Amino acid sequence: MERHSSTVYNLALRLMKDPQEAEEVLQETFINAFRALPRFEGRSQLGTWLYRIAYNAALMRLRKRRAPTESLDSHVTTEDGEQLPRQFVDWGAGPAESLLNQELHTVLVAALRHCRKPCAASSCCAISRGCRPARLPKSWA
Repeated sequence: MERHSSTVYNLALRLMKDPQEAEEVLQETFINAFRALPRFEGRSQLGTWLYRIAYNAALMRLRKRRAPTESLDSHVTTEDGEQLPRQFVDWGAGPAESLLNQELHTVLVAALRHCRKPCAASSCCAISRGCRPARLPKSWA
């Protein structure tokens, strides 16, 4: 046990980033190893086997450390202690942005309709050279 404890502790400390948690992983590792000793087949070295037990124990602890969650239905408490409903930001396009997008769409469609020969705009619009009104998608009409 003394022979492998520093290796197991250093692994746990590297993964857990907390000395107390690393000590708990160390203790858990040796308890789990003692319980599983009858199943140790000797195909690997004891140190390798303990290392893997420690690694798994640390991973299990890290999985349990989930980030704290908060209900979306909960209220926000102000500095005065007042409970207010939670406010959410709408990241969707507002009316002004929607109008600009519609206007841009209309201008582009009109410009493409007047394109009777290969045009310089076709390269920047990723439209094949020699665009013709017949090639425009029906949704643009």
